[in-house]
Amino acid sequence: MWVEKPKYDSRQYRALCLNNELRVLLISDAESEKAAAALNVAVGYFSDPPNIPGLAHLLEHLLFLGTDKYPDESEYHLYLSHHGGTCNAFTAEENTCFHFDVTDQWLSGALDRFAQFFIAPLLKEEVYEREVRAVDSEHCKNILTDARRFFQVFKCVAAEPKHPLAKFGTGNRETLYEKPRTEQVDVIKFLKEFHSTFYSSNLMTLCVLSKQSLDELEQLIVPLFSSVPNRSTSAPYTFYRNLPVFKQDSFGSVYKLVPVQDRRTLQILWPFPELFSKYEIKPEHYLSHLLGHEGKGSLYYLLKEKGWVNNLSCGPEMMLHSFSTFGITMELTEMGLVNVENILGCTYDYLNCIRNSNFPNYIFEESQKLEELRFHFRERSEPLGEVVRNALNMQYYPLSKVLSGPYLIHSFDPKLILSLLEDMIPSKMWVMISSKTFEGLVDEREPWYGTHYGRFPLSGEMLFQLSEIKEEEGNLYLPLPNPFIPCDFSLKCREEQIVASESQSVKRGLFERVPKQIRKDAMWTIHHQLDDRFQRPKVHLYFFLHSAYFHFSPRQALFAKLYCLFLEDILNEDGYYAQLAGIHYQLETVNEGLILYVGGYNDRISNFVLRVFEEMVHFRWKREHWHIKKDLLKRRLENSLKREPFHLALLEWKCLIIESQLHVDDLLENIDSASEEEIDSFHLKMFEQVHLEALMYGNILQDEALQMSHQISSVLPIRQGLKEQAWPIKRIVQIPIVDKKDTNSLNSLNDMGIHFIKNARLEDEENEAVLLYFQVDQQTIYSHVILELLEQIMSKHYFDDLRTTQQLGYIVDTRVVVVSEVAGLLMIVQSSTYSTHYLEKRMELFLEQFYENILKQITEDELADYLQALRSEKLEPAKRLSQQAAWFWSEISSHSYYYNRFYDEAACLNHISRNDLLNYFHRYFRSIEQRRLSVHVRSNKVVEESITYRRIVADADMFKRNQFIYPTRQFLKAEDERFSL
Repeated sequence: MWVEKPKYDSRQYRALCLNNELRVLLISDAESEKAAAALNVAVGYFSDPPNIPGLAHLLEHLLFLGTDKYPDESEYHLYLSHHGGTCNAFTAEENTCFHFDVTDQWLSGALDRFAQFFIAPLLKEEVYEREVRAVDSEHCKNILTDARRFFQVFKCVAAEPKHPLAKFGTGNRETLYEKPRTEQVDVIKFLKEFHSTFYSSNLMTLCVLSKQSLDELEQLIVPLFSSVPNRSTSAPYTFYRNLPVFKQDSFGSVYKLVPVQDRRTLQILWPFPELFSKYEIKPEHYLSHLLGHEGKGSLYYLLKEKGWVNNLSCGPEMMLHSFSTFGITMELTEMGLVNVENILGCTYDYLNCIRNSNFPNYIFEESQKLEELRFHFRERSEPLGEVVRNALNMQYYPLSKVLSGPYLIHSFDPKLILSLLEDMIPSKMWVMISSKTFEGLVDEREPWYGTHYGRFPLSGEMLFQLSEIKEEEGNLYLPLPNPFIPCDFSLKCREEQIVASESQSVKRGLFERVPKQIRKDAMWTIHHQLDDRFQRPKVHLYFFLHSAYFHFSPRQALFAKLYCLFLEDILNEDGYYAQLAGIHYQLETVNEGLILYVGGYNDRISNFVLRVFEEMVHFRWKREHWHIKKDLLKRRLENSLKREPFHLALLEWKCLIIESQLHVDDLLENIDSASEEEIDSFHLKMFEQVHLEALMYGNILQDEALQMSHQISSVLPIRQGLKEQAWPIKRIVQIPIVDKKDTNSLNSLNDMGIHFIKNARLEDEENEAVLLYFQVDQQTIYSHVILELLEQIMSKHYFDDLRTTQQLGYIVDTRVVVVSEVAGLLMIVQSSTYSTHYLEKRMELFLEQFYENILKQITEDELADYLQALRSEKLEPAKRLSQQAAWFWSEISSHSYYYNRFYDEAACLNHISRNDLLNYFHRYFRSIEQRRLSVHVRSNKVVEESITYRRIVADADMFKRNQFIYPTRQFLKAEDERFSL
């Protein structure tokens, strides 16, 4: 079956419907070294039995743990791990999606194991209770997440009790184990019935991507998935689509919620009908475009000018088979919180403005054109994301439109838009407000997450006033035409360059064409590369502003963040128009300066870049917004400390190992005393000594890149260029080994490590986390690829042991980290059940067992599989212009400029032996010379056992001052490290 695809998409597509009614989308991508697959089942927690909330989610977990054909519960994970793959799944309201990726040559074996999930899973009783603990750990991980808490409150207050929207979807130990045991409910029986009823091929959609041809993929897929039973089950939504969704008495009310983090939000919601069937018109897109606009005349522009909101977003909140909801979400200022009624009035004023606008064609035509550009020039996505998105969309769009359906707008129907506007009235809205100030003032409690809230019905008089208010009519109007919409899509690389590039790519793994330095002086270092591979009319621009005045103190770091906040505010209108037209920008403060990124269609991008630099210099900030922005930054900083314990462990780890890394607490100590005069002074001084390093990559000629730099130079008041030797540099602390005189008194490897212990910031936090960091000395190619190989071998065993078997917690992770060319391994566990001391002991035990039972037992064939998977990953070319630009920029911003890194690492893998692995692991993970740091983040609700560690860090700054700091340098490439593929 034909599938409509983007004009410039080189992938090939084929849609099939198997004999068992399973719908399939095949994607052939000749350039992809990774294959991926996703299967979506059109059933989710909406179909849970009323007495077992979370059953669909539990079934999703259990399907990974053995099938008739492959009974070993680790088989699927380990097969993928051996061959460079990953896997996961998720359960939503109406869908459950399973997905994986793997090195392409191993796709057949992965699909065979995957298909068995849907043919003959074991669903063993002996793993049931253990996996309930995993579901419960997931719920504990999420229990203090405001987005989940607020959504559950909405379902609690708005949904009819008999409609599945009212259900608790995640499940926990109470719903899946304790209550069923008390009531003598056989959960295993229900799981098997759920699978045999709803896991029917006619409800399934499958998407597979591979470098194999479409014919080869079809020959592979058809016999495997034709075996999935077709029980001709009716779509689950047919059982509830005629039920009333919402309580009628829930409308026209304000609901006040107490958040976990210090957030002030206002959300206005309305019920909408099902919208997917209107995908060719997309009436909700028209409304989202207008209500979410940020230009002059918009709702957001008015509310921001009044000092009531910091942010506004708009669009469908839920889009399901039988109903939708539509919402406007605002981040409120302190003034906004006391002006909610006025904000509601302004919102309905703007809705009236839209109703009375006669729906001008230019709004529709502009949206239609921009969506068409977005579709046809969309960048190639990663295989895993592509298959997951398509498998889900196949449940809602015709197979031929599965790619284009979410994008293209074919026709304009003002009557349909007007019918939706008729639902957007005060008497049919829900108003959800969150603020810490409501604590103690509301008396209701949502049962699953424990969120405190209160309901306050609006009076009939108030609802009438909202419908009639017209005070702001003169300040509200439809947006003007967008000045940034591109017109010129011509490519600047010549045909002969494209041919030459393709030839070089074959010979040198796509790494031959790299940026060239086209300007080097006191003010600029410019790296440029004209794209001749992706052939898109787009460009990616990165600017690193090294300033002598950045980040010498917490106060300067604070003003750098405030400066960026105000600059984003100044650029908001132009930035929003540019974003709509496919030009995106981002400002980021880092320890070494300020980074500006601008990317998108090259046609109008130079105008926008120049506008950004002009405002950076003039900095025409609104003094009446000083307290608003300062309050915004303060709450963001405070909220960053209220995240889950494993996030806090990562934050503390960075502060311990990066010499110049400031703690959030350092910034918070300075924010209250920050003054308007100081930000003016900061702005003036930041340009006194500056050097700009830039990457200009894409559809841009060298002369155009140089011209842009000259235009920027003409507006920058730089008094003196900053010499390279004076650039602020990120440097890394060397974790000390144990003193040799103490080695005889060591009781365990635990005694060798440095320990840093903190309590979580949230009083109600039940989770605890441990982060173990093993530091490797400044890396060479050889040492880095061995570390990556070890992590690849370790990761699935670590997950299967600590999470699946021991059920220590839901967050279980390993990752290789490289900071300023110093490599290391991070191991993380977060648990709601066990103490940090116990978790670290289990991590240590895993490392010892991993060495004895896995590494020492690994065969040459198994090692060859791991090496080939990692080699394929290294040689996988960038799939998108933006991805290639990001790779180039990572080398430039770190001052390594080692563009052929991946190619050389792939070549190095040819020389790694089993003994190399064992010796490396012993040296860095088992010997007394290991450099090890443990970060513990403890719950405030748990009394920890009294444990004394030999080496505890009490003060991070003092610790850093007393340690050796690795010297700065470019990437080490030893003279004998000359490898070839």
